[in-house]
Amino acid sequence: MKKQEVERVLNPLRKEFWHCSGHPAQKSSPILGQMAPRHQAAVTKTVLYELPTVKQFSLARDQKQLTSCLNLLASTGQRQSRRSSRLLPLAEKEAAGKGDVPTKRLPIFRAWVNTVTTYVENKKTHLVVIARDVDPAVLEVFLFPPCCKVGVLYCILKRKTSLELLVHRKVCATLAFTRGKTKVFWLNWRKLTGPITRDTIRIATTGKAIYWFPNL
Repeated sequence: MKKQEVERVLNPLRKEFWHCSGHPAQKSSPILGQMAPRHQAAVTKTVLYELPTVKQFSLARDQKQLTSCLNLLASTGQRQSRRSSRLLPLAEKEAAGKGDVPTKRLPIFRAWVNTVTTYVENKKTHLVVIARDVDPAVLEVFLFPPCCKVGVLYCILKRKTSLELLVHRKVCATLAFTRGKTKVFWLNWRKLTGPITRDTIRIATTGKAIYWFPNL
């Protein structure tokens, strides 16, 4: 009696390859599992519809404005040498028995999503810096409506590693600027916020949104 051949149903999401016997077979892992995460995100974005708030992450600021923003972050940040020079006299006084004298916290930027959200709601920040390559993007998407409602400027940077190096942390997605009083701070601040303020005026006059100031 002749055997009945059973038709194989191939999964379109799995990649075919040929065995030595000459018959096609399928790998155990799907196509998306064989790709790098950035390629997976690219394939998903081409298939799915993106909201304007998410689509703006595909664009970022140019190299000149990125450099001015990083210079501003570096000038306001507290490096290890500055921190040790500030805390060493306090430690010597405490060791001598004169007591611990609390010092005022320096006006620098603040990190972490909850802290940035609190500063935006209380109108204590002037600029919010958001990294582009953050997964999931929901962590940053919800920051745009309060920034637009309160009137706080925000911009999108290309790499989150530049923010991580400034904060000395493994993960950093957002930063918020507070008040600074140094001369270098204000010089870099004018270079950075000049294009952004021009874009806000253009949005108010023409009504067309720009990628770092979307209409929400």
